[in-house]
Amino acid sequence: MTQEKDKVSEAPKVAENNQLASVDRLELLSSPQPPRSDAGGRDSLPPLTIDGTDSGHKPNKKSEPFELISTSKDMDPSKPTAVFLDQFARKDVDLGGTKVAHGEISRAAAEENGFNTVALNLQAPESLGNGTDYSKAINKIADMAEDGKLPLGKGDVLNISMGNLDPTFEEASKFLGFPVTAQNLASQRENILKRMQEISQDESRSKEDRETAERVGNTNSAIDRLQDKGVEVVHSAGNDGQDRFSWDFMNAKWQLSSNRPSGKPDEFSASHSLTTSADGVLPLKIKQEGDLISPVPMAEQKGKVAIADTGVEFPIDSKSPFSGNSRIFNRENINPKFSQPMATPQEKAIPEELFIPELTFSSQEKLPWTDKSSAELLSFTGKTELPKRMEMAYPMSDVIKKITSNPGPGEELMSGVINGTSFSNIGFLKDQRARLEALKQN
Repeated sequence: MTQEKDKVSEAPKVAENNQLASVDRLELLSSPQPPRSDAGGRDSLPPLTIDGTDSGHKPNKKSEPFELISTSKDMDPSKPTAVFLDQFARKDVDLGGTKVAHGEISRAAAEENGFNTVALNLQAPESLGNGTDYSKAINKIADMAEDGKLPLGKGDVLNISMGNLDPTFEEASKFLGFPVTAQNLASQRENILKRMQEISQDESRSKEDRETAERVGNTNSAIDRLQDKGVEVVHSAGNDGQDRFSWDFMNAKWQLSSNRPSGKPDEFSASHSLTTSADGVLPLKIKQEGDLISPVPMAEQKGKVAIADTGVEFPIDSKSPFSGNSRIFNRENINPKFSQPMATPQEKAIPEELFIPELTFSSQEKLPWTDKSSAELLSFTGKTELPKRMEMAYPMSDVIKKITSNPGPGEELMSGVINGTSFSNIGFLKDQRARLEALKQN
C-alpha cells in the first residue's frame, strides 16, 4: 500500500478545458505545503507541542511524531471523538483546481456527521510510506489519553489513512516461511506477529528484514495498547489491489475496503479476511449558489464542490469555469481503475460516430461557455479504457441534455468522482456513530 498507496493510483489530470475531471489521490511524497489554517467549523490552532501546551515556537519536528493542527470548536464529551492522524500539510486531492488534503475531507465529513474531531499532522521523513514506524505516533496518542491531555476512551476512534509499502501475499509468505493468503490472513494473524518477533531477533536475517519485522510488531502492539483503552483504530488505506495487505495494521479493529453496492470489491481496494466492507467512491457535485457571508465578493465567487451527500463543501478557487453536473454516476458500474464512472447503456446509448478520442481546440474558443460546460461525457459502452469526450457543438449539448435529463435507478448527476480506500471511512464512521455514542454513554 505504498504510502498508502493509499495514494491510490495517479490522479488523472484536469482536462485542458478546465472541466472537473474524476479525481483520485495524488502521490503523498509530493512537495509539502503549509498546513491548513482556514478549515471551517474548527479552531485553527498555533503550533503546539505534543503534550498540548503552547510552545511559543514551532515544535521540533525531528523529535515529535505529530503536530496538533485542530480540534472541533465545541468538544462535546457526550459525542464520540474521531482523531485523524494524517498528512494535513499535503493537499493531495485535486477537486478540479481546488486542492485539499484527503484527511481534511474525511475530518470535515466526520464533524458533519456529529463527531468531535481532532486533526494530528504526522511529522514523517521524506521516506514516508517506505518503512515509517507508526508505533511512535500511536503510542504518543495513548500517552496523551492516559494523561488526560487528549480525552479519548471507549466510543472514540483513531483513523489512519496511510501506511507502508504493502507486501503481496506471495511476498509475505516467503518472508515469514509459511503460506499467507487472503482467506487465511485472519486465522494466521497471531502466528504472523509471533513470527515477526522471532525474525526481529534472528541474526541470520538481513538488517532490513529485522527492522521490518520489528516495525510491524511495534506498530501492532501500539494499536493493541490504544485499543485496550477503548479507542477503536480504523485503518482506511490500501489501494494496491486485492493481492496485498497491510501487515503494519493487522490488529486494527477496523481495516476498511472499498466495495460496490453488490459487495464486489473495487479493483484498487484491499480485500481479505481482515477487511470490513465500506465505500471509497464518492460523486462530486458543483453548486453554483452564492455565499453571502463569504469574504469573496459575489461577483468573484465560482461556486462550490460538494462531496456526495456528506454536507462537506469546498469553494472553487480555479480561475476557469468548470463543467456542470453533466455526468451520470452509477456506483455499481463505475470503473475505479480509470476513475471513470460509466452509465449503463439502457436507453442512453449514443451513436459511436459522435465520440472522438481526443478533443481538438481549433474552434472551441468560438463556442460559449454554456456549451463547454456540458460537453464532456463518459464512455457509456466501456469499449475503451480511456475516457472519450463529446465534440463541442450545439447538437452535442442537445444529446447531453437528453441523456442526463432522466437518470435511471441507482444513478445521479455529478461532475466527477473521488475514489480511494482513504474515503471509505466517511460512510463507515457515519454508520458507526450511534453505536459509538452509546459506548461513550455507558
